[in-house]
Amino acid sequence: MLRVHKNKSPKARRALGALLRAAARVLNLPRRSEIWITFDATHERYEAADERVAEAKRAWMTQRRAVSEARRAVMEVIDRLAGSLAADGLSRLRPFSAFGLGTPRAIRRMSDPRRVEGTSALATRVLGWEGRSEVSASLAKRLERRTQALAAALAALPPLEEAYQRSLHEREALGRLWERQLRALRYWALGEKADGGGDVYGTLFAGIALSYKKRPRV
Repeated sequence: MLRVHKNKSPKARRALGALLRAAARVLNLPRRSEIWITFDATHERYEAADERVAEAKRAWMTQRRAVSEARRAVMEVIDRLAGSLAADGLSRLRPFSAFGLGTPRAIRRMSDPRRVEGTSALATRVLGWEGRSEVSASLAKRLERRTQALAAALAALPPLEEAYQRSLHEREALGRLWERQLRALRYWALGEKADGGGDVYGTLFAGIALSYKKRPRV
């Protein structure tokens, strides 16, 4: 028995639609009922919308992981650069203070926009410092490249999040239409049974328990 509550999840709607389609073939509803044809078309659109949500979420989450990886790569160079600058004679506790930046721990706590701005400036200032070693210069150039990669990863994130949110709104709108048409299908099937058209409702909704909360009386 498939128990389906009023506030259905996308998974529950798709499962219910699959059961209804199987029963509709038995009843030959595609040739018998315009209400079924309408519901079936909406269900197909809903399934496609649910797939778009899944695809958009995958793309968004993949990019979020790319941002995390780019952030980790920047901090890896920051830690190495701190050690290299200390070896060049700068403070071991605050090796970036000469370049107007805090400790690696402070950089790690920064928001991404501030981190990109700060590490980009740090790389430029280290490269312009005459006391830098070749190792520090090489690390500063690497920091510059990785900061640019982080900035690019961050720039790609908002459009993907917007696409994901838009797909959710589209699916929600179709879900409301789906519910209205399911209700119409139920009333039609009950009417067919009452009019002597066979046990349409019993066949169509066999094995399905629809749960609708009753509205309290005022």
